[in-house]
Amino acid sequence: MNNNEQHRNDADTQIDQLKELTNTSTNVELAEVLGTTKNTIQTWRRRGNVPEKIFTKAKQISQNGGVIPPVGYVSLDLYEVEVSGTRRIGNL
Repeated sequence: MNNNEQHRNDADTQIDQLKELTNTSTNVELAEVLGTTKNTIQTWRRRGNVPEKIFTKAKQISQNGGVIPPVGYVSLDLYEVEVSGTRRIGNL
């Protein structure tokens, strides 16, 4: 196996990992979820490497159910709370 083939194999492995993270099965689906094009994915394959920022984005998608939170976004857990009591108005 020559060097170019090895780089392509590395990129194929990385792209497969991205598909797992984003729950996609085709390059078209992956490109859509990542907000890029299938041609960009082919460029990664030719170069033999997927940029690290793409893995960061895919991990965010994985953790947030397919939605990337905007920059500065804070996630808060919601809890169901039940309260009872009386309301006092004035001096009544």
